[in-house]
Amino acid sequence: MISKLREILLTQYIGSILIALLLMQAVIEAILRVVRIASWFTSQSHSRSLLSGSPTSEFPWDGLVFSLVTMALYSVTGYALARWLFFAKSSSIPSETLTASNSSEQQ
Repeated sequence: MISKLREILLTQYIGSILIALLLMQAVIEAILRVVRIASWFTSQSHSRSLLSGSPTSEFPWDGLVFSLVTMALYSVTGYALARWLFFAKSSSIPSETLTASNSSEQQ
């Protein structure tokens, strides 16, 4: 069952599309987090008064941690899927076939 799923994901390019979508989602999450941090810093610099000098709100660390965990999960899932699909040793080709093809190429 798992080997059939792996074969379908490889031959129909669904696996490549899924890996690309997972990694792009991680990149989008990283860009969104950078934009949110920049937005927070600009809003803090504009909201400071000349006399107080201290920020009016604390940095939203919970959103940063949530984004980092989300990026890590997307990246690890994409890497694991790529490794399973493309870098796993293929058990579908017997080793006798490989040695026979190698010896026929040498002659």
